[in-house]
Amino acid sequence: MNRPELSIVIPCFNEEENVRAICEAVSAEADKVVLSHEIVLIDNNSTDRTRAIIRELCAEDSCIRAIFNNRNYGQMRSPTHGIYQAHGQAVIGMCADFQDPPEMIGPFVRQWREGAQVVLGQRRSESSAGALGWVRRIGYALLRRFGDYPVIPGATGFGLFDRKVVDALARWNEPEPFFRGMVIESGFRLAVLPFDRPARAAGESKNGFGSLFSFAVPALAGS
Repeated sequence: MNRPELSIVIPCFNEEENVRAICEAVSAEADKVVLSHEIVLIDNNSTDRTRAIIRELCAEDSCIRAIFNNRNYGQMRSPTHGIYQAHGQAVIGMCADFQDPPEMIGPFVRQWREGAQVVLGQRRSESSAGALGWVRRIGYALLRRFGDYPVIPGATGFGLFDRKVVDALARWNEPEPFFRGMVIESGFRLAVLPFDRPARAAGESKNGFGSLFSFAVPALAGS
């Protein structure tokens, strides 16, 4: 297989207001730092026009691929499956809502070229965190106290993963993969890059209290 140098995996759920804009922004940033790239959009059974827009994007740009889930597989399995299906020599996982800034693609790639096999973005600050910021801090404390997987506070899974990392973790065959913990547990060379997380570009957050709780429980149970 003639692999692209970089894959950018973007999970989507009801992101009709963001999906076209994030693809344009990601492509612009990737073109600055790599010779070839692909974008993998994995849709978690959206109920708005997200899927129709993704089909349009795939028809317009051969560098864009789509995975359409037949139901909502949640915030762990769906993004992780997208990463496992990516073809790149390195794979970046990021959100569709611009809270994972596309401008970090360049710094991630530079760290990878300097020898890091995992490059994690670490949230230094967050616009409009509010009560959910408090919930996240409690969640990190629980994971540090009870989980077997090491946790870096503020690291949400936004980052770059070398091909060797992706292939190794896929072989773990975890049914409920807590990917951000798995990459640290795996022992590959790690770099951490702090960043300031902006507010969503458009639409509503899917990360309410219930979704954060359902995310944390399998992470604890599977650790």
